[in-house]
Amino acid sequence: MRDKHYLTLREIQLKELSLLIKTTKFLDENNIRYFLDGGTLLGAVRHKGFIPWDDDIDIGVPRPDFEKFINLVKNNQNIDLNVTYSELKNSHFPFAKVIDKNVVLENLNDAESEHLWIDIFPFDGIEGSPKKIEKRIKKMMFISRMVAIRYSKLSFAKGKFFKHLVKLFLKPISLFYSPKRVIKLSKKDNFETSKFAGDIVWGTGLKNIIEKVNFDDYCYLEFEHEKFKAIKNYDIYLKTFYGDYMTLPPIEQRKTHNFKAYCIDEKVNNE
Repeated sequence: MRDKHYLTLREIQLKELSLLIKTTKFLDENNIRYFLDGGTLLGAVRHKGFIPWDDDIDIGVPRPDFEKFINLVKNNQNIDLNVTYSELKNSHFPFAKVIDKNVVLENLNDAESEHLWIDIFPFDGIEGSPKKIEKRIKKMMFISRMVAIRYSKLSFAKGKFFKHLVKLFLKPISLFYSPKRVIKLSKKDNFETSKFAGDIVWGTGLKNIIEKVNFDDYCYLEFEHEKFKAIKNYDIYLKTFYGDYMTLPPIEQRKTHNFKAYCIDEKVNNE
């Protein structure tokens, strides 16, 4: 049997780029709004491609368009995308992933996909005073973290013992929280009419929230010699999210998912 060929980081990035091209083509063909998000947006602005050490891709989709996307996936058996999402009954995440079933992952952190993926995050509206918004965001973060713990894998390997000991303690509590609850709470306010918006299903707090008007206009940014949509006022979003985003972080903060990946499309020879 042929030995596994583990992909280099660059090969992983190029596989993900192919997923991004395929996914955004489908979104454009169906008039679904999307925009580069998180480290993918930062990479486009700062590096015109992947952040050199990054190994994932994130895009955001306004909630109305996200629902349209999921409905198309549900009702179109011929769709050429492998989509996972909790409400499709094939994932526990309250956001979608488009996966490449030909690339298998090892050394996964927690309970991520067993195949290579890109993330599609719904962006929701959020209303209220600054205090109410902060309170709601903290609540959403708590619930989403409980969902993550509920489905996470426990490992007491060196360097992870205390972290996973805490998870073990919280496991019984996490059983009371579900992706369905996250989605229901995130859809409380209308995206189109809200003053603020952001990723509140799986975000990192107030850093993800900016005025909704910033999601009304789009531009194209270069990413790995291709062009993809981004919000026109991406500078506002990146400053809110990262602060001085054009300065490279210290080496110790340049983290990846730390997985190994290999393809299964090669013919297997029995010797």
